[in-house]
Amino acid sequence: MSLFTELCSITHCQHLDEFEQARESGRFLPVDASKSLPKIGFSGKVIWFAPSMDKRSHNKYGNVSSTITMAKFCEKFGKIFYEADTVDRPDGRVARLLCTRGRECLPSMQPVDVVHDEKKTTSVPLKQSGIYWVYRSKLDDVSMGLEIAVFVREDDCQWLFENSAHEANNHSLANTKPLGCTSKFCQKYNFYGEKCPSALTLEVAKMKMDER
Repeated sequence: MSLFTELCSITHCQHLDEFEQARESGRFLPVDASKSLPKIGFSGKVIWFAPSMDKRSHNKYGNVSSTITMAKFCEKFGKIFYEADTVDRPDGRVARLLCTRGRECLPSMQPVDVVHDEKKTTSVPLKQSGIYWVYRSKLDDVSMGLEIAVFVREDDCQWLFENSAHEANNHSLANTKPLGCTSKFCQKYNFYGEKCPSALTLEVAKMKMDER
């Protein structure tokens, strides 16, 4: 079994109410990195992305997927990724990266070597091979996920919203108890012991998006 999975595009997934706020303002609403990535001592604003997935499959992050290709993303933000940490969650282990335009943001850390090299990159979370990007999806027989926080300025939030494709997705399995290494829950609410207010099917989420 391959240790890596192809990464053609990444997605910023939100709950329906968050997406409506973003649509009204024409920009994504970033969060403080100091709260979500406290270990690395970075205090900028970030927007989170994860590998894109089938819209019919349950997405633990929310109801609306805003998707951008890795090629377009890297044209805008570059290829400097720092491995912030690795976290264990009910649905598996996740490598979390921080993408910045320059190394001056984190001078004490070395960025991930994304250049393809079979001899030394079997454990890196993300790498590029020619025009293709891949991420580590398995390590030591453990399934791995990927999350990317991109450091943004005010104009980046608008650019990302305008250059992403927005589609409803399935979030109907929120509020159900995870069974083993599954994704049948809501990352924002259930992970912290709260009930998700928008556990919607793809069809219902699309209908609500269209009527607003």
